[in-house]
Amino acid sequence: RNALLHSRDGGRTFAIYELPGERGGMDIEQFSGHNIPEGPPPLVRFRRTAGDPNLRWRSLNDLELFVPRKVDGRIEIGEPIPITRDCIGLSAHSGIPSSVVSRGTKVHVAWGEATDPEIEVPGVPTFCATYDRETGVLGEPALIGYGPPPNDGHNSPSITMDAEGYLHLLVGTHGRPFQYARSLQPNEAGAGWTEPVLAGEGLSQTYIGFVCGPDGTLHVVFRLWRSGEPFPNSSHATLAYQRKRPGEPWEEPRVLVRAAFSEYSIFYHRLTIDRAGRLLISYDYWSTHWFYR
Repeated sequence: RNALLHSRDGGRTFAIYELPGERGGMDIEQFSGHNIPEGPPPLVRFRRTAGDPNLRWRSLNDLELFVPRKVDGRIEIGEPIPITRDCIGLSAHSGIPSSVVSRGTKVHVAWGEATDPEIEVPGVPTFCATYDRETGVLGEPALIGYGPPPNDGHNSPSITMDAEGYLHLLVGTHGRPFQYARSLQPNEAGAGWTEPVLAGEGLSQTYIGFVCGPDGTLHVVFRLWRSGEPFPNSSHATLAYQRKRPGEPWEEPRVLVRAAFSEYSIFYHRLTIDRAGRLLISYDYWSTHWFYR
């Protein structure tokens, strides 16, 4: 079952509030630099409804939004708000991208969708929509961009906001450059976005960890494939960091960790930021070579 836990005594005890409907994968709003919910944090649920025997990374998921509220010290979960039935899912084991960010009465949800394999598209279409707590209205989803390759469940987007409330979104990819866009109006996904730009040319990026610093600098940590030294005859994985200062382009990636071996590696990384603006990174390295594991 899916449930939200709530403590009224500083974490000594918890009350359990079960979410209605069928269980699924969850993502709860997390602090990413400038979002501090005034009440219980919103959360989204991904319920897988179909797989694809011909495409390993393609699946269909119902995406639902929950906007709990506090009433007399207790939590009212409320009914799920349907977002889409075509969500590609959430790739949360590495990077742990943020699907939801909020400020005041506005809740913003970002997701990617599966498409008809018979129709050629440049990648996973990535959307963002705003829900208003006061009016109970879900705005029309805005198409932000396409994360290549199409129908690939690795390509989860990540969303954050700056001090002024502008939304910043990275379109997820699997071994391709991330794409970046910013909302044209603060705290609103339905009023237009900048044209998506690549985070860099020729970068083999996957698994977004994304936060916004106190000065508006965007920080992202991800897996980056490299070729050449110290493995001249093969590719190898790195855990890399990249930033974008306000009004400036994305800087070149900086390698934080280089895999101990060539071939496949993954870092199961997580990027967070504290209230003082310090970046915190955790990772757990996994190599395809069993003797190293």
